[in-house]
Amino acid sequence: MPETWLSSNGATSPDASGISKRTGYASLAYLKRFPFEQLKVDQSFIRDLESDPDHAAIVHAIIGMGRTLRLQGVAEGVERSSQHQFLASHGCALFQGYLFGRPMPIGELEHWLATGPASNPPFPGTRDLF
Repeated sequence: MPETWLSSNGATSPDASGISKRTGYASLAYLKRFPFEQLKVDQSFIRDLESDPDHAAIVHAIIGMGRTLRLQGVAEGVERSSQHQFLASHGCALFQGYLFGRPMPIGELEHWLATGPASNPPFPGTRDLF
């Protein structure tokens, strides 16, 4: 039973992104059954977003489905501003990826947060994103 599996794996507030990471897939039935707040768009679709019309259509459909179900869209693997622009223009609410920052040691993160992301973007050309 999914509820038992979720609680036995430490899930206190399930989200579709967590289920997909733990099992390799996320059944659409879970979207109705559990109180999700977010729907993650996998980076495998984001990567070829601009060059593969099928990936663009899938991403558009996922974001639209999320919006219809009142779920925030979360795009993972955003590396280029053109990807960010496409996703934002289609209603995606949240973004993850190297465009916004790479993994960094905690001390470096604390400094970056203290000095303000807007005045200290992690990469050249990302100032307008913060």
